[in-house]
Amino acid sequence: MQYGIIPYAISNLIAATIHMDIVIKEWMQVREVSWLIQWMRLITNLGSPMFFVLISILIFIWLKRHNKRLEAITSYTCLVSAWLLMEGLKLIFVRPRPMGDALTIASGFSFPSGHAMISMAYYGFLAVLLFTQYRSRWSRFVAIGFLALILCIGFSRIYLNVHYFSDVMVGYVLGLLVLYANWRGLAWARRKYFNFPS
Repeated sequence: MQYGIIPYAISNLIAATIHMDIVIKEWMQVREVSWLIQWMRLITNLGSPMFFVLISILIFIWLKRHNKRLEAITSYTCLVSAWLLMEGLKLIFVRPRPMGDALTIASGFSFPSGHAMISMAYYGFLAVLLFTQYRSRWSRFVAIGFLALILCIGFSRIYLNVHYFSDVMVGYVLGLLVLYANWRGLAWARRKYFNFPS
Protein backbone atom coordinates (compact mmCIF):
# COMPACT_ATOMS: atom_id res chain seq x y z
CA MET A 1 0.00 0.00 0.00
CA GLN A 2 2.76 2.41 0.97
CA TYR A 3 4.52 1.83 -2.37
CA GLY A 4 1.35 2.89 -4.19
CA ILE A 5 1.06 6.12 -2.20
CA ILE A 6 4.36 7.54 -3.45
CA PRO A 7 3.60 7.28 -7.20
CA TYR A 8 0.09 8.61 -6.50
CA ALA A 9 1.50 11.60 -4.60
CA ILE A 10 4.05 12.28 -7.35
CA SER A 11 1.42 12.14 -10.10
CA ASN A 12 -0.81 14.52 -8.13
CA LEU A 13 2.10 16.88 -7.60
CA ILE A 14 2.91 16.87 -11.32
CA ALA A 15 -0.74 17.45 -12.21
CA ALA A 16 -1.01 20.33 -9.72
CA THR A 17 2.21 21.87 -11.05
CA ILE A 18 1.01 21.70 -14.66
CA HIS A 19 -2.32 23.25 -13.67
CA MET A 20 -0.55 26.06 -11.79
CA ASP A 21 1.76 26.69 -14.75
CA ILE A 22 -1.21 27.02 -17.12
CA VAL A 23 -3.13 29.32 -14.77
CA ILE A 24 -0.13 31.64 -14.34
CA LYS A 25 0.62 31.59 -18.06
CA GLU A 26 -2.96 32.62 -18.91
CA TRP A 27 -2.91 35.31 -16.21
CA MET A 28 0.29 36.75 -17.70
CA GLN A 29 -1.08 36.74 -21.25
CA VAL A 30 -4.06 38.86 -20.23
CA ARG A 31 -1.64 41.46 -18.87
CA GLU A 32 0.63 41.80 -21.89
CA VAL A 33 1.29 45.44 -22.75
CA SER A 34 3.77 46.72 -25.30
CA TRP A 35 5.87 48.94 -23.01
CA LEU A 36 6.23 46.19 -20.38
CA ILE A 37 7.17 43.66 -23.05
CA GLN A 38 10.03 45.94 -24.11
CA TRP A 39 11.23 46.28 -20.51
CA MET A 40 11.02 42.53 -19.95
CA ARG A 41 13.08 41.92 -23.09
CA LEU A 42 15.73 44.27 -21.79
CA ILE A 43 15.79 42.61 -18.38
CA THR A 44 15.83 39.08 -19.77
CA ASN A 45 18.92 39.96 -21.82
CA LEU A 46 20.77 40.55 -18.54
CA GLY A 47 20.51 36.78 -18.03
CA SER A 48 21.53 35.83 -21.57
CA PRO A 49 24.70 33.86 -22.41
CA MET A 50 26.27 36.80 -24.24
CA PHE A 51 25.79 39.12 -21.27
CA PHE A 52 27.13 36.56 -18.81
CA VAL A 53 30.29 36.18 -20.90
CA LEU A 54 30.79 39.95 -20.86
CA ILE A 55 29.97 40.59 -17.22
CA SER A 56 31.97 37.59 -15.99
CA ILE A 57 35.12 38.92 -17.68
CA LEU A 58 34.65 42.36 -16.11
CA ILE A 59 33.92 40.90 -12.67
CA PHE A 60 36.92 38.56 -12.90
CA ILE A 61 39.24 41.49 -13.69
CA TRP A 62 37.72 43.59 -10.90
CA LEU A 63 38.16 40.84 -8.30
CA LYS A 64 41.73 40.15 -9.41
CA ARG A 65 42.60 43.82 -9.04
CA HIS A 66 41.23 43.71 -5.50
CA ASN A 67 43.48 40.72 -4.66
CA LYS A 68 40.59 38.28 -4.53
CA ARG A 69 41.92 35.56 -6.81
CA LEU A 70 40.01 32.70 -5.20
CA GLU A 71 36.79 34.68 -5.39
CA ALA A 72 37.49 35.48 -9.05
CA ILE A 73 38.01 31.79 -9.83
CA THR A 74 34.92 30.80 -7.84
CA SER A 75 32.81 33.31 -9.75
CA TYR A 76 33.68 31.36 -12.89
CA THR A 77 33.14 27.93 -11.34
CA CYS A 78 29.73 29.15 -10.16
CA LEU A 79 28.83 30.26 -13.66
CA VAL A 80 30.18 27.21 -15.50
CA SER A 81 28.85 24.58 -13.08
CA ALA A 82 25.35 26.10 -13.20
CA TRP A 83 25.54 26.23 -16.98
CA LEU A 84 26.61 22.59 -17.36
CA LEU A 85 24.04 21.32 -14.87
CA MET A 86 21.29 23.27 -16.60
CA GLU A 87 22.19 21.91 -20.03
CA GLY A 88 22.33 18.36 -18.70
CA LEU A 89 18.93 18.60 -17.03
CA LYS A 90 17.33 20.08 -20.12
CA LEU A 91 18.47 17.03 -22.10
CA ILE A 92 17.05 14.72 -19.44
CA PHE A 93 13.62 16.32 -19.02
CA VAL A 94 13.18 17.62 -22.62
CA ARG A 95 10.15 19.70 -21.61
CA PRO A 96 8.79 21.77 -24.50
CA ARG A 97 8.50 25.50 -24.07
CA PRO A 98 5.07 27.04 -23.44
CA MET A 99 2.65 27.01 -26.33
CA GLY A 100 1.76 30.27 -28.01
CA ASP A 101 3.83 33.17 -29.23
CA ALA A 102 7.18 33.65 -27.55
CA LEU A 103 7.79 37.34 -26.96
CA THR A 104 11.57 36.95 -27.13
CA ILE A 105 14.04 34.60 -28.78
CA ALA A 106 14.46 31.30 -26.97
CA SER A 107 15.86 27.96 -28.10
CA GLY A 108 16.20 24.52 -26.57
CA PHE A 109 14.05 22.95 -23.90
CA SER A 110 12.13 24.64 -21.12
CA PHE A 111 13.00 22.85 -17.87
CA PRO A 112 14.73 24.15 -15.87
CA SER A 113 15.02 27.83 -16.72
CA GLY A 114 18.67 28.52 -17.51
CA HIS A 115 18.20 32.27 -17.05
CA ALA A 116 16.79 31.75 -13.55
CA MET A 117 19.29 29.07 -12.56
CA ILE A 118 22.44 30.79 -13.76
CA SER A 119 21.30 34.20 -12.53
CA MET A 120 20.73 32.78 -9.05
CA ALA A 121 24.10 31.01 -9.04
CA TYR A 122 26.19 33.84 -10.51
CA TYR A 123 24.49 37.05 -9.43
CA GLY A 124 23.68 35.37 -6.13
CA PHE A 125 27.36 34.62 -5.60
CA LEU A 126 28.24 38.25 -6.25
CA ALA A 127 25.53 39.40 -3.83
CA VAL A 128 26.76 37.09 -1.05
CA LEU A 129 30.34 38.19 -1.71
CA LEU A 130 29.39 41.85 -1.40
CA PHE A 131 27.37 41.24 1.77
CA THR A 132 30.08 39.22 3.51
CA GLN A 133 33.40 40.72 2.40
CA TYR A 134 32.61 44.37 1.80
CA ARG A 135 31.20 46.67 4.46
CA SER A 136 30.45 49.88 2.60
CA ARG A 137 26.96 51.18 1.94
CA TRP A 138 27.42 51.03 -1.82
CA SER A 139 28.36 47.34 -1.70
CA ARG A 140 25.14 46.47 0.14
CA PHE A 141 23.16 48.60 -2.29
CA VAL A 142 24.69 46.75 -5.27
CA ALA A 143 24.12 43.37 -3.57
CA ILE A 144 20.43 44.17 -3.11
CA GLY A 145 20.37 45.23 -6.75
CA PHE A 146 21.72 41.80 -7.77
CA LEU A 147 19.01 40.06 -5.74
CA ALA A 148 16.31 42.22 -7.33
CA LEU A 149 17.76 41.48 -10.76
CA ILE A 150 17.55 37.73 -10.12
CA LEU A 151 13.83 38.03 -9.36
CA CYS A 152 13.18 40.31 -12.34
CA ILE A 153 14.97 37.96 -14.76
CA GLY A 154 12.87 35.03 -13.59
CA PHE A 155 9.67 37.04 -13.92
CA SER A 156 10.66 38.17 -17.41
CA ARG A 157 10.99 34.58 -18.61
CA ILE A 158 7.43 33.81 -17.54
CA TYR A 159 6.03 37.09 -18.82
CA LEU A 160 7.65 36.65 -22.22
CA ASN A 161 6.11 33.16 -22.50
CA VAL A 162 9.37 31.25 -22.87
CA HIS A 163 9.18 29.45 -19.51
CA TYR A 164 6.60 28.08 -17.14
CA PHE A 165 6.47 29.23 -13.52
CA SER A 166 7.78 25.83 -12.35
CA ASP A 167 10.75 26.09 -14.74
CA VAL A 168 11.80 29.31 -13.05
CA MET A 169 11.16 28.15 -9.47
CA VAL A 170 13.15 24.93 -9.93
CA GLY A 171 15.84 26.96 -11.68
CA TYR A 172 16.09 29.20 -8.62
CA VAL A 173 16.37 26.24 -6.25
CA LEU A 174 19.05 24.52 -8.34
CA GLY A 175 20.93 27.78 -8.78
CA LEU A 176 20.88 28.25 -5.01
CA LEU A 177 22.32 24.76 -4.52
CA VAL A 178 25.09 25.49 -7.04
CA LEU A 179 25.80 28.76 -5.24
CA TYR A 180 25.98 27.01 -1.87
CA ALA A 181 28.29 24.28 -3.18
CA ASN A 182 30.66 26.80 -4.73
CA TRP A 183 30.61 29.02 -1.64
CA ARG A 184 31.52 26.05 0.54
CA GLY A 185 34.27 25.17 -1.93
CA LEU A 186 35.60 28.71 -1.65
CA ALA A 187 35.61 28.51 2.15
CA TRP A 188 37.44 25.16 2.02
CA ALA A 189 40.08 26.50 -0.38
CA ARG A 190 40.67 29.56 1.76
CA ARG A 191 41.19 27.43 4.88
CA LYS A 192 43.38 24.84 3.19
CA TYR A 193 45.67 27.04 1.11
CA PHE A 194 45.58 30.42 2.84
CA ASN A 195 44.68 29.54 6.44
CA PHE A 196 41.79 32.00 6.39
CA PRO A 197 38.92 31.45 8.86
CA SER A 198 35.74 30.06 7.28
